[in-house]
Amino acid sequence: EGVGIGAAGQIDPVEGVVVDATPILPGWPGQRLAEAFSQALGVPAFADNDVNALASGEMRFGAGKGFSHVVFLALGTGVGGALVHNGRLVHGPRGQGTELGHLIIYPDAPAYDLGTRGSLEQFCCGAALKDYFIEAGGDPSLGGPEIARLARLSTPAALSAARQVGEALGLGLASLANVYGPEVFLLGGGVIDGLGDFVLEPARKVFASRALPQLARTPILVAGLGADAAVVGAASLALGR
Repeated sequence: EGVGIGAAGQIDPVEGVVVDATPILPGWPGQRLAEAFSQALGVPAFADNDVNALASGEMRFGAGKGFSHVVFLALGTGVGGALVHNGRLVHGPRGQGTELGHLIIYPDAPAYDLGTRGSLEQFCCGAALKDYFIEAGGDPSLGGPEIARLARLSTPAALSAARQVGEALGLGLASLANVYGPEVFLLGGGVIDGLGDFVLEPARKVFASRALPQLARTPILVAGLGADAAVVGAASLALGR
């Protein structure tokens, strides 16, 4: 009946075109995704940002069911965000909005090559987790899955890294709550899937102390679709039209 596409970068959801993307994807801006898929497969196609797709799937099939006002964050290679208002994804003009990972939480931070200096993404992505781990004396040859395994073994460097990611995340969530006041936060992505409460507990503690009192009890939940989130979310884009 149709095809849904969840793609990296800023995506115009009306035209299905990549508006902008990081230097990691040279030549990606300007690609007409929906048109290309529709022509190749002979069915209607719909494209949106990948994290918007994840949020769409969670609202239809996952942890977002029953909520109408949701902030979704995915912590992985970067930090992506999606905003749901009255049950619908919010898009800025041509998809250039709700880049929640670029919320600035530490303005005096060092330069960040892949995004906004001092942003939530800079301090909560997978690379930040590894940097914290190395700073705490961890083995620099290890990646995210190994750090998560060491956290479950109560290794101090891994626990310290997870705590620092969580504390930065809590600051970002407090700011987002104070601006929007969602019913619930949904968190997904590889960092959350791997570390869970090792990140969420410090995040919830900071959030409770920094959000406005009437917002400080906003639930912070883990997204429900797990490893299937990307494909379910992309399909949901087509189902929702």
